[in-house]
Amino acid sequence: MMAISHTIVSATIGNEISNPAVSFGIAFVGHFICDYFLHWNFYPHKHKPIALYALIDVALGLFASFLLLGPNFWHISVLSAIVGGLLPDVISFSAYFLKIRIPYFSKFHDGIQRETELFWKGIISQVIVIGIAIATIYLY
Repeated sequence: MMAISHTIVSATIGNEISNPAVSFGIAFVGHFICDYFLHWNFYPHKHKPIALYALIDVALGLFASFLLLGPNFWHISVLSAIVGGLLPDVISFSAYFLKIRIPYFSKFHDGIQRETELFWKGIISQVIVIGIAIATIYLY
């Protein structure tokens, strides 16, 4: 899943759960749940330089979350949830560039990915997940 999706979902979790440790943990687990849905992503073999795409993706996620939450974005529970929600990909991304595998983590994280290289097909679930996250912000 793209970082923008993970960031918005995580920010929503942090907005709803005021305990930073709990929001971090739920967002961390939520990352894997989101990855289980069919999704599109940037691919190192297609999108070069991949680090630039990843940086833009994260920046857009942070900016969108800030626009959605306003001053609440700066609450420690929101920021810790965002870190927790992005951490699995940060670990995987770092391992990719360092050309190492983190045995159990890499196998688990790679194993649950349901990615497609068809943009239109993979973006649908991300739009739905983001829509649900945004709805929770405005419905509560």
